[in-house]
Amino acid sequence: MILASWGWGIVFALLTTLYLSAAEYKTKTIQCGPKYPIFNIKSFALSFGNLLLNFVIPLSIMIIMYSRIYFIIKDDAVFRRKSTKLHTKIRSRSDSKVVNEKSVVHTLVIVLSCFIICWLPYMFYTNFIFFTIDRKTIPAFMNPLAYCFGFSSSACNPVIYAFRFPNFKNGYRQILRKLSCHKSKKSVSYHENDPDDTIEQIDLGECNEDEHHDTVK
Repeated sequence: MILASWGWGIVFALLTTLYLSAAEYKTKTIQCGPKYPIFNIKSFALSFGNLLLNFVIPLSIMIIMYSRIYFIIKDDAVFRRKSTKLHTKIRSRSDSKVVNEKSVVHTLVIVLSCFIICWLPYMFYTNFIFFTIDRKTIPAFMNPLAYCFGFSSSACNPVIYAFRFPNFKNGYRQILRKLSCHKSKKSVSYHENDPDDTIEQIDLGECNEDEHHDTVK
């Protein structure tokens, strides 16, 4: 999927700059891009293809897949409620699983909402400049704002997962801790053979404890 995403981005960029349009520096922007407006079949195909292939289809796939996940969770919860006995421990375990399932559904809704919120300004901007003949009337802030919203879409998901799921948050902490320990050990190794340098005492006990914990696992 990662290779497919990169491949599609390269193909779409090449089609845009070499066939459907031409690359030029855009005034009031921070980058080069396809030449707008041209008002021909290729230009319309570029605008429509960008909206359809880069927003509508990914959004539709997300809605379909998240809906399937929702119905699977819902059916599983209904089956569990029907098959659960009235024993207190079993009931409490079932209730906790229902809470976790609701949390997953809420997280999927948040992720989908963030995707829409982040990419709508970009799609509005690209179609707005396509139909604007005099680009001098376009406010200068629209370009960086639209691109910043679009680029932030990829950064939202890890933050959402970290706040919604404790396991993700713990995983991030372990990664950051290991990176910090690696840098600390590298610094100590660098100064070991130089007694003239004064280095701060670095507490590596936590790092060694993490390594021992990973080894035991």
